[in-house]
Amino acid sequence: MRSVTYISIGIICVLFFSQADCKKKECHNKLVIYNKDSVPVILGHKQDFRNNKCNIGGITTINAGDSYTITRTNSGKRFCWENSGETEDFYIIDANHYNEPTVHYSCDSIEYKNKILKHYVLTADDIKKNNFTITYP
Repeated sequence: MRSVTYISIGIICVLFFSQADCKKKECHNKLVIYNKDSVPVILGHKQDFRNNKCNIGGITTINAGDSYTITRTNSGKRFCWENSGETEDFYIIDANHYNEPTVHYSCDSIEYKNKILKHYVLTADDIKKNNFTITYP
């Protein structure tokens, strides 16, 4: 009878402690980009194509005083910056001087084909330190 009691207590302890460890941790999959400039800017990502051809794609205009939210997913699975080793790489570009999305050029010419105002390469720690927001300029 004692062994049944000890086994029962052991099972209860295992269940209790395993549930205590399973509490949901904070998970952020969004990064908000604020444009505090007085003019609209373009948010874009470098796209690499075959034969060393590139362009700026994923183009979004962020109006002056407005924001845009980048939402990350992981092939339909839950994505969290807190446990990600990934980086977010994007450009803020002059809205009056950027490549057309259908035009491809040599990848080393990205700065010549676009007026890059700021290039961000952010680690998960950088994003977390900035409270999941980036303010331009």
